[in-house]
Amino acid sequence: MPKADVAHASCGKVLVLHREGGVEWRVVRLDAKKKWPGLGDKPRIADLEGWGL
Repeated sequence: MPKADVAHASCGKVLVLHREGGVEWRVVRLDAKKKWPGLGDKPRIADLEGWGL
């Protein structure tokens, strides 16, 4: 799984998705306690509001 807490120099925070089992897309999130990436919920259009899309 790629880094979950990544930022682009000019664009800012990056939305990282993972295709679980080759079927379903999931949002990759950084677990603040463990400092390790994990799978979050399925991406929703409403969640993309702050991403400039």
